[in-house]
Amino acid sequence: MFKVFKPKGTLKDDDQYKTKIKLASETVNSQASLSIHHIHSGIIVADGKMC
Repeated sequence: MFKVFKPKGTLKDDDQYKTKIKLASETVNSQASLSIHHIHSGIIVADGKMC
């Protein structure tokens, strides 16, 4: 599972704006609910800038 941050200026009509914190929170909560069913996975949260 992955989620992509999209700045407000790049959203299409059907996209919903979410902050990076909101996306990370949704990912962690989703993974936490899956771990109840004994699915083991790793989580990587990255925030990088291209130079």
